Amino acid sequence: MGATSMDTLIVLGTSVAYGYSLFHFIATLLGRSAGLPKVMFYDSSTVVITLVLLGKLLEAQAKQTASKALREITKLESQTAHKIMGKKTTTISTRAVILDDLLEIRPGERIPVDGIIIEGESVVDESMLTGESMPVTKSSRDELIAGTINGNGVLRMKVTAIGKDTVLAHIQKLVRDATNAKPDIARLADSVSAVFVPFVLLAALITAGIWIRLGLPIDALGKTIAVLVVACPCALGLATPMAVIAGVGRAAKGGVLIRTAHALERAGNAALVVFDKTGTITKGKPTVVDAYISSKQDVRAIITVESASEHPLGQALLVWAREHHISQKDKANNITAIPGKGIEGNVGTNRIYIGTIEYMQEQQVTIPKQFEKKLTSWNHQSYTIVSGAVDKTLVALFAIDDPLRNEAKQVIHLLQATHHTPILLTGDKESVAKAKAQQVGIEKVIAEVKPEQKATTITNLREKNAEPVFMVGDGINDAPALAASDVGIAIGSGSAIAKATADMTILANNLNRIPFMIILSKRVMRTIKQNLVWAFGYNIILIPIAAGALTPFHITLTPPMAAFAMAASSLSVVFNSLRLSRIKIPDTVA
Repeated sequence: MGATSMDTLIVLGTSVAYGYSLFHFIATLLGRSAGLPKVMFYDSSTVVITLVLLGKLLEAQAKQTASKALREITKLESQTAHKIMGKKTTTISTRAVILDDLLEIRPGERIPVDGIIIEGESVVDESMLTGESMPVTKSSRDELIAGTINGNGVLRMKVTAIGKDTVLAHIQKLVRDATNAKPDIARLADSVSAVFVPFVLLAALITAGIWIRLGLPIDALGKTIAVLVVACPCALGLATPMAVIAGVGRAAKGGVLIRTAHALERAGNAALVVFDKTGTITKGKPTVVDAYISSKQDVRAIITVESASEHPLGQALLVWAREHHISQKDKANNITAIPGKGIEGNVGTNRIYIGTIEYMQEQQVTIPKQFEKKLTSWNHQSYTIVSGAVDKTLVALFAIDDPLRNEAKQVIHLLQATHHTPILLTGDKESVAKAKAQQVGIEKVIAEVKPEQKATTITNLREKNAEPVFMVGDGINDAPALAASDVGIAIGSGSAIAKATADMTILANNLNRIPFMIILSKRVMRTIKQNLVWAFGYNIILIPIAAGALTPFHITLTPPMAAFAMAASSLSVVFNSLRLSRIKIPDTVA
């Protein structure tokens, strides 16, 4: 309140020009204009205001271009939903949907709210949220996010989040917060503007005084107006926000949400990049990577019993069986689950045992020699081994692992090539952690760390290396570590991720966004500095010219010329910032 701003100079310049002209007009009507210079400045004030408004219009259009990706996110909301009520389906407003409702999603429809699939299989286009062009296959128990588009299958889902609690709503809030926030470097522009405007007012008074003393009052008025207009630091005010808007927009288009502008500023400075293991450099989903079986007939019996289990390892076996076209055999009965060991049941006249080798030994299952060799090999590779027996004889072994993300090795190589040090931080066993780290090329491993100790580990790394730390995790059990790091980034999708304490969230679920964000951060900061240098340089050069320093050489700036130069300076800052939209995401195997 009462502080000077960029608009102060424009208001003063045009008011002085118009005020003098109006005063001259009234004096002429009253017959008292004798002795007053006959030069008017109506045209100057009109042209200045016109050019300023034109510049503002072009700036607004450029800002819309920069924030296009952000605006598109807000258009993803569906207005209606198909609610399942018994055997009937009724179309209702999305606002009428409540938690635990059952909804039907038809082919080609947009998902109205967040939920979990309870029936059906389809592909879902998540490109507007993740930046990934390829649709994602979805089936029972998979999560659906509001705003994504169903493919050609019919899905039935249970509602898990509505209204402001959906991932889409959190995304919109994160985007608004990030674009309205200022990085630390913005304080420089703000502090300079606070001193610069009073300085310009003083310079304008000095200019007026010098030219009046030279006996040229009209020149004094014109040059004073030119100083006020050309010195308007609009470009200075746009230098930071335009780069931030463009940077946040490019990140959102690439499937990365930025919580604060400070994170965008700091990401490019992080020298240490710490990765969680499960769900970060790995896919976070147990998968059968190898199998050794005696016959498909025996495996059918094993799968029949396992189909009654909810255990993640059991689900991995079922997925493997579907991929190898091995169907269930009849029905299982007399099923007994032994927590931490395995499950057993009858299929026909056979008793089926599934579980750990230790469980098989407890049941006095015979292990043929050919299976012993495979066990030894897999144990050296740190695989989780599930065994299956029919009537006390081992007939199948399954090696289960949490496979690496396809792009993990390339991303680690990209980081090392740009002089970043990747570190693996995990609560898993050291042997398992080192095996995974070796596969992707990470040299430093910190293993067997409890979730509550990860934050302390991050702090120690920062202090020991005296370098900023970039932490990458799944955004749930890694929340304390993400918060403790200089920049925390959660990878994956889902409401838990969107609500995490991370500074950034990768909805694209691809590690290549990490080097992308480091590159983007550096380019944003470079662009802000370029903008500030241009804005300062422009004012330093043109203020003396506007004041008349080069008048003896017949070089001068009229108020309209000053207004045009001011608008051109602002637009140069805008268009320089828009170049950020061209930054490409590093290519990796997805």
